[in-house]
Amino acid sequence: MQIFTSFPIARAARAAFGAMCVAVMAVALLAVATGRVFAAEAPAAATPAGPGVDVEQPHLKARITVQSDKIEPGKPFEVALTLTPEAHWHTYWINPGDSGLAPSIEWKLPEGVKAGPLRFPTPHYFTAADAINYGYEAAATFLVTLTADPAKVKAGDALKFEATANWLVCKDICLPGDAAFAFSLTAAGPGEAAPTAETKAQFAGWNDLVPAPLPGWEARAEKPTPTTLRLIFRPESGAALPDLGNVYFYAQTELAVQSSAKQALTREGGAYVLTLERPASAPDLSQVTGLLKAEKPFAPGWNPARAWEMTDVPVTPPKPGFAIGEALIYAGAAFLVGLLLNVMPCVLPVISLKIFSFMDHGGRGAAHAWRHGLAYTLGVLVSFWALGLALALLRAVSPSYKWGFLMQETWFVYLLTVVFLVMGISMFGVFEFGTGLGAAASQASHSSGGGLIGSFGGGVLATAAATPCTAPALTGPILYSLTQPMPVTLAIFTALGLGLAAPYLVLSTFPPLLKYVPRPGEWMESFKQFLGFLLMGSVAFTIFTLSVLVSEPTSMLLVLFSLVGVAMACWVYGRWTSYERTENVRIRGAVVAALIMIVSLGSGFTMIRTAPEEDPASIARVATPGVRAPHEAWYPYTPEAVKELTAAGKPVFIDFTADWCINCKFYEKTVLETAAMKAEFARRGITTFKADFTRRNAVIAKALDRYGAIGVPVYVLYGADSTKPPTIWTDGITTASLTAALEKTPEAVTLKK
Repeated sequence: MQIFTSFPIARAARAAFGAMCVAVMAVALLAVATGRVFAAEAPAAATPAGPGVDVEQPHLKARITVQSDKIEPGKPFEVALTLTPEAHWHTYWINPGDSGLAPSIEWKLPEGVKAGPLRFPTPHYFTAADAINYGYEAAATFLVTLTADPAKVKAGDALKFEATANWLVCKDICLPGDAAFAFSLTAAGPGEAAPTAETKAQFAGWNDLVPAPLPGWEARAEKPTPTTLRLIFRPESGAALPDLGNVYFYAQTELAVQSSAKQALTREGGAYVLTLERPASAPDLSQVTGLLKAEKPFAPGWNPARAWEMTDVPVTPPKPGFAIGEALIYAGAAFLVGLLLNVMPCVLPVISLKIFSFMDHGGRGAAHAWRHGLAYTLGVLVSFWALGLALALLRAVSPSYKWGFLMQETWFVYLLTVVFLVMGISMFGVFEFGTGLGAAASQASHSSGGGLIGSFGGGVLATAAATPCTAPALTGPILYSLTQPMPVTLAIFTALGLGLAAPYLVLSTFPPLLKYVPRPGEWMESFKQFLGFLLMGSVAFTIFTLSVLVSEPTSMLLVLFSLVGVAMACWVYGRWTSYERTENVRIRGAVVAALIMIVSLGSGFTMIRTAPEEDPASIARVATPGVRAPHEAWYPYTPEAVKELTAAGKPVFIDFTADWCINCKFYEKTVLETAAMKAEFARRGITTFKADFTRRNAVIAKALDRYGAIGVPVYVLYGADSTKPPTIWTDGITTASLTAALEKTPEAVTLKK
């Protein structure tokens, strides 16, 4: 004890190294993942085509039409882009629906000329099973308005225009395309740029298909529940409602409504009410923008092929307190789910450390154990609050983010690997940090702060370790919480945290229960080293996940060397900063250990930054849905392939999985990949797809939203009847439940020779 207090500089160096290790764990929960945008290299430009000339690309023709060969400064001038796909092929609207990409046009304009946004004609929807797309299955003309500034463009000026149109055309596969155009116009005086009668009529017809505001009608929306939206519209004059026939709302904002759900039209109090379903995981909205298309005219003279453009329609939120009972039920369920997290594979190594801590704290009195119980609980709660706030923010900014998304980030998996590695080395006795009996005794004797920080960090680490393999259990509570006001969201995450911390908190709050915890003894050193092997098992798992994310072998090798450097830093620290060393040796040892740690972590993070954030193969597969992955019995998932098969009346099974998801691997090995289940799939002619969510993938994220899931694993079975909804498993799958669902699928017909 006297030796410890006589070396303040050495204690400061040791504290700095310890703080660095704590900071490594804290950063894992405080950092927010950021996406990277990958841009494909543009192909070589073709010779630009002039107005009225078809540019033939695979399965589509593109053409530019100009209103006249002259433009009058100060007056709007229209240019039309017409995309004509081949039969059974289609292009997309602004919001393509469940999949797709909207056309766009890029301009190179002369000085003094501005181009307005691309104006889309009224779309149609086409469906297969529960997947709906918005777009055009025939020729569609998109309009752009050019305006020349009279102060910069004078009559007689020759103006040269260049444009590049981009699109995605789809049938069984999706192919991106582009076309280059160029044309020249002459600036004309007043009245000299009038189009011909034929051209004027042509552009008038195209404009009549572009959605527009509907004079004399009013609209509002209300949200009675988080997953329901009611669109209310009627004539402002209070006149009798006209017969509109079938009505459909095209939401311009993706995920604003559930595109695959039916839309029900009713009459209530002199107004039409269109009831729409919203995805359970969709962000909140205060206004909605989209198109309302009716089978019959809204008013005399209105073209029924033209949609009513609704812009920023205000949405009335649900009345506060409308579902307090429901919130309490979900909070109770969240507590039970948090309690169950203590036995999840991802959390067990950390809980093992807490068991070791129980043994140590059990002999130190009730007050000591209670303080550590509160510190651990606070660490868990702060972590869950941070996760709740971050997830709610990310869902509001980008709905494609999913629970467990941090395991798609190379930096987070690397950081988790380092944390588990350092803790495991400490358990083996290479150095003492928090879990060592000697260090714990010193901390208890001189300052309880370090021990309390260790307990707080244990709560943080338990929460961080829980995220990758808890999606099935957390689906219900988290989906509900993300559709509620922020106080309810935080309450649900608080219940989850209390459930996770409950066993430790109960033992620390009721000291008599501690008598059932084994007393400290020499046997604890062996038990501590045994727990070190559990942590090394976690290291093996995170390294495997990292090897999938860091696909470049050389980068992965350097990452492994950085981990060796981390281990060496721990060894130097333990070897040359022990208290039997002189003060100068301890200072130099701590400095060298810190330098090795900094260099190792820096090189590791540098290497993983080169790894792609989204699987390039998954992007390429969107265009090749009929190609199986090498050495796999499963097709790579694409919504187009699933749509084609279900539309043809063929059964389909989809496995949404990820390499970092332990639960996914368990269900695959015990249910999906057994010989009996493979034979059952083959006997019933079921096409199996694997949706790999190991890396971020916008297509798979959108599909998970459509199926009402916040993460993986998720399993979807489509029967032979595409008019019936699929069977969906979001909380795990068993052989019995899958077999029962398959019994409803008829066996494949085999023709005998």
